[in-house]
Amino acid sequence: MRKILIISIFISVILNSLVLAENLECENEKTNETLNIFYDFEKIEIEGKKFTNIFVFGNGMSAEYLEYKSLFLGFGKTLDEKWEIDIELRNPKSVVLTKFKYYANEPKKISENKYLCN
Repeated sequence: MRKILIISIFISVILNSLVLAENLECENEKTNETLNIFYDFEKIEIEGKKFTNIFVFGNGMSAEYLEYKSLFLGFGKTLDEKWEIDIELRNPKSVVLTKFKYYANEPKKISENKYLCN
């Protein structure tokens, strides 16, 4: 009986992790740029960038990716870029990807792209 319980718990954990992970292929209608997104409720990854500070809300999620640059000969670092992503999971699924560049420690929006997903 104990073995059956352990096996059923193991199978349910595996199935839950497989069901929650999803790949989205999204396209910007203006530029025809394609964006491949892998996400679950613990991580979001785009173009090798792993997003953090994930916030899950009703029908979507948001997160950010921070990129740093070194100050002087590799000593110290300062914030260089910030990417914010908003994923809407209602039909049609959509993504808004906003990029900021830091100048004198102040963020300036350099782009905001909207994508529709399959």
